[in-house]
Amino acid sequence: MLHRVSLRIISGAMLAPVLAEFMDRELVAPAGSCWRNGSWLDCCAGGQKCWGNVRRQRMCCSSSPELQPMLTDLDRCSNDFALRRLYRYVSHQQIGFQEDCISVVVCKPTEAGWRASWSGQPECSAGSSAKLVPPLTDHLCDTLDPPPADAWYDRLGFERVRHRYRFGTAARDQCAVPAWMLVKEETLRLYSLIQSKSRVARVLINIGAADGVTSDPLGGILRTFASPGPWKGIYFEAAQENCLALRKLLDETGARIHVECGYTTPTTVAQTICQELRHQEIPGITEVCDGAATLGMSMTDDVPADVRVEVDAMNVDIDSFDCAVLREALRLLSPKMIVVEIFPYPPPIVVASDFHPYHQETERNISGAWAKLGGTARKGAFVPGCSLSAAIALLWPHGLGLYRLSARDALFVRGDVAREILGPTWVPADEFQCWRKLCADLSSKENLMKLTSLGVYDFLMPFVHQRIRDVLLNGSYPMHPLSVGVAMPPPAHDLPDVKRFGSQGWNAKKKKKKLSGFRV
Repeated sequence: MLHRVSLRIISGAMLAPVLAEFMDRELVAPAGSCWRNGSWLDCCAGGQKCWGNVRRQRMCCSSSPELQPMLTDLDRCSNDFALRRLYRYVSHQQIGFQEDCISVVVCKPTEAGWRASWSGQPECSAGSSAKLVPPLTDHLCDTLDPPPADAWYDRLGFERVRHRYRFGTAARDQCAVPAWMLVKEETLRLYSLIQSKSRVARVLINIGAADGVTSDPLGGILRTFASPGPWKGIYFEAAQENCLALRKLLDETGARIHVECGYTTPTTVAQTICQELRHQEIPGITEVCDGAATLGMSMTDDVPADVRVEVDAMNVDIDSFDCAVLREALRLLSPKMIVVEIFPYPPPIVVASDFHPYHQETERNISGAWAKLGGTARKGAFVPGCSLSAAIALLWPHGLGLYRLSARDALFVRGDVAREILGPTWVPADEFQCWRKLCADLSSKENLMKLTSLGVYDFLMPFVHQRIRDVLLNGSYPMHPLSVGVAMPPPAHDLPDVKRFGSQGWNAKKKKKKLSGFRV
């Protein structure tokens, strides 16, 4: 979590006798930002008052990160080396000035060496002093170790790939966020906008809920918005220890959410959704399940197969065949927002594990702290989960576009909801731009930006195939079906509309169909 930093006055005698002494610090939020006093979670979620002005408090807490920038720590380790920044403090006395001052200098890498991109107003023990400016600041940055030559890549080549394969088109500075921020803050912040500006269903679906608190993206939503009216929905969890914790948590919050404790498969997830939501009397679930020919339900044509039941939020995190389970759930449900755990293969690479009974047969029993974190372990050659592009390609036809991205999770929002709460011009984020600013890797020394720029099929795909075979599978073959390929973007970059049970668009179509039959 980011914290506000106060500049300390440090005399030159306290520093080593070198040209400039640098010390790591986190940078204070820029002037004009809402978040100089902390994060949204610090200032808004817990009823804190970070501003004396009520109007500013309301404006900041109800804003989108796309309008009110936040500070993150990603600029120190972005996938694109050119986006990295180093923040250092410099003693004025150690560079030949008389004043006992400290300045912050922000250094950025270039192929010619480190150069200054920004310098702050100095903090001095007695009055103010002149701000450090180039060429001095560039010289101070250039004393850092030179950037490695293999960190760079063909920018024009990368741009060609980005424009050819991207799904989203919006380049947003705040698309990539640290993992803690997405799990603890971004989901809660987005839902606070949804519940204040949109009609809500009060239904949560959590597939791989762990204990409902530790690293659970829906945990803050469940607790913060426990009223009005009880939550409904389903929490799926395999570990018995977590199931007990979930039931206790749900009782404390007054939720009427069913806990499905046991192993989840693409078949059982659809059956459980239909059976349990029908017991909870969620409008439309019986008709939608019948229209989708779900096992254990009737089969009718009264409701078209492309009509879904709306839920507020979903989370999918089972460390295995996530895409397969999500695919079946989306045949029945239309979430306003959804978090999907992703594995850090760069776009446009699709890596998706499909279900096989081996998953269940080889799973090790786990408990304790690792289970609370959602950890799993299996004996044998398995490739876990979905890549970013696999999740994007799966969710796009259901009207869900990329909103935020972290190293291990991606947050999506339905297009009509985003336009309602964020503005009519909202479009999904460009996943390539998000990836560039992300702090994630494949535990490899390879420059993935460079491989992408050189060619998806000639360089990036061979690397991915080799890594899967050598690292994840130990030279063996997967014990389950596995899809590895390239995501092809849609013909148009507009998210499609989604038909929902009870929505005006679907009701109008149904009514028109009945009138047509009457005339015949």
